[in-house]
Amino acid sequence: MKDAGFERDLDAAFLGQQDVPFWTVDTYYFFKGDKFVTYDALTDRVSGGPYSIAAKWPGLKEAGLDRDLDAVVYQIIPPAVLAGTKRRLCYFVKGDQVLQFDLDEWKPLSGARGISDMWPGLKGTEFTAATPAPPFQPVKARADLRISFVNDGEYEPEPYGAIRLDLKNGSHFRIWTQKNQGNSTPARNSAAPSMNLPFTANDIAKIGFWVDEYDLTSGDDFLARGTKDFTGNGSYTVSSDDGHVTVDVTITPAS
Repeated sequence: MKDAGFERDLDAAFLGQQDVPFWTVDTYYFFKGDKFVTYDALTDRVSGGPYSIAAKWPGLKEAGLDRDLDAVVYQIIPPAVLAGTKRRLCYFVKGDQVLQFDLDEWKPLSGARGISDMWPGLKGTEFTAATPAPPFQPVKARADLRISFVNDGEYEPEPYGAIRLDLKNGSHFRIWTQKNQGNSTPARNSAAPSMNLPFTANDIAKIGFWVDEYDLTSGDDFLARGTKDFTGNGSYTVSSDDGHVTVDVTITPAS
C-alpha cells in the first residue's frame, strides 16, 4: 500500500466478494482522491492500480463521484429462488449524493440521487449527507512488527482475530486483524506489518492478543488470549490452549 501511495488519508473502502467454483474471491477496493487500488486478501498485497476512478467505473465522472468520495457501501442481494444467483451492488457516496452500481454488470443502475431519495428512512435525520472525515492525525512514530502464529499441530495455521496496542488514555490501536472466513481464511505462520503511529511508544500501556485459528474438522483452536504490559521495543508472547502468538516490536520516533 505504501508503494502505491495508499498507506494513509484514504477516502473510502469496501470488501467485494465474488463466488467462483468451490471458492469465494475476496477483493478490497481502496479509494483516495481520483484513484483506487485493488488488494488481494489471500496474498496480502496490492493486486492492481492505482487506477483512475473515472476510467474504470463508468458513470461516476458524469455523476461527479469520480474523486474525493465520502464512503462506498457494499451490498449482497440473496437469490430470489433456490439455486439462483445473488446480486452484488455498491453505493458511492459523496456529500448528499449517492449512486447505485451493479458490480456484476459493471454499470451504474441510475445517476446520482439524494441520499434521502435512495434511503427514504433517513429523511429528516442527520444522515442525509456525509460528514467529512476529521483531519489525519500527525505521525509521531513508526512501528515495524514481526508476528509469529504457532499451532503445534499445524505448519501453517489459519489465524483470525486481532492484535492491538492499548494506550494509557484508554483508546486502542489495531496492528493486525483478520476476519474468520472459514475455508477462505488465509494460511500463514507470520506477518510483518509496518505502520505510522499517531502516538509515541511512551503512550502505550499494553499489547492485547485475541487470536483464534480456523479448524474445519475439530473446531476452532485458541492461539492467544490476553495482554502483556508494554515495556518498550522487544518480543511479546501470549499463549492459549492450542498455541501462542509472538509480536516483535520496533517503534522509532518520526523523523
